[in-house]
Amino acid sequence: MEMNPRIWSQLQYHIDMKMIFAKLPFREFFQMRLVCKEWNRLASDRGFLEESFRDPIPKPYFVVSDHGLLAYDASSGSWSCTPLPPRLRLKGPEVEGLLYSIELDSECQSFDRQEVFNVHTRVSYRLPQVGKRPISILPMVGMMVDTSVSPYSFQIILGSNENRCTQFFDSKSNSWTERRSKFDHTNQAFSSSCVHENGFLYMNVDVDDRPFYDYIMDYYDLEKDEWGKVYDTRGGFHEIGSWQGSLFDVHFQESWGETITVFELKLDGHPGNEAYWSAYADMPHDLFSWLTHGVEIEESDILIEKSQPIDTRFCSEYLLIHTIVSDDERRAGAERFVLFNLATKAWEKLQLPALRRTAAESSQNRELRYRSLFNAEISES
Repeated sequence: MEMNPRIWSQLQYHIDMKMIFAKLPFREFFQMRLVCKEWNRLASDRGFLEESFRDPIPKPYFVVSDHGLLAYDASSGSWSCTPLPPRLRLKGPEVEGLLYSIELDSECQSFDRQEVFNVHTRVSYRLPQVGKRPISILPMVGMMVDTSVSPYSFQIILGSNENRCTQFFDSKSNSWTERRSKFDHTNQAFSSSCVHENGFLYMNVDVDDRPFYDYIMDYYDLEKDEWGKVYDTRGGFHEIGSWQGSLFDVHFQESWGETITVFELKLDGHPGNEAYWSAYADMPHDLFSWLTHGVEIEESDILIEKSQPIDTRFCSEYLLIHTIVSDDERRAGAERFVLFNLATKAWEKLQLPALRRTAAESSQNRELRYRSLFNAEISES
């Protein structure tokens, strides 16, 4: 059925187009911005977005790797996946639906743009530059989100190898301040997730950097303005989570192929004390076999990352574990999802929409297709 151009061109004179636009689901909202100039303008109007989308997305929801937003609809009992803006290149922590990202400049000399994207309000905040010149080395990143206000406010903490200082950003003042504490990291590292508990901000070292370190997390003491490390030799994957005052991490058991174990770290005292991670729950062997698609997993982070990537995401008491078969077999339906409930310790096999495209569809084509959906100007915080 073809749309009548004459009718659609006069539609705004007969009904409240702004009201209709605000009712559209996440994906359709950005697709339909091309209908008229007014909708295209509203898609980048921060005031309109924050007024129209006051209610946060119901939990559980997950920002899955570079795929997009995976959300559960309780009314229909189904999951939906929505691609996020392709400009969110190097993603850092995601906290309460706020996603931090950082991007290289055109000459790949410095990280000239920091951005926080709010999946609830669909607003992107471009952060002002840190210091007098752009960042040239990836920082350690931590984020705290205040959900008691609407829209959510946030604070960013950067630990920089470049000048060994600590930078603090507050979205309420839209400004950076420098703390006295000195950040000292042996090598360059980038935090992929963070957790704020009991006055401490925990940041895990990215999985690709972990072979060089004998610890799993850095932490920042907000009250004392001090950095420290939580030592641990178990390794882990991409993300840490928290629930009821404990930290949680996911990794393979010592046999590297029999099962996946969720570990718990009870935060009873100062994180500088000896950290003891205890096994919280093991994935059933039949579920693990299904998740890994029967692929042999060897004791190598590099091999796991290339042939059997494992992605973990936390949302309150929920943990999503996501894996994909090797590149030569990558196709629609080749992904596996398992949901774990920290409260009930129940494992659930999920049948979800495929997040990856077929091998025939290049990343360039994928970006071109999504670019028209997400080309709004970024709002200044």
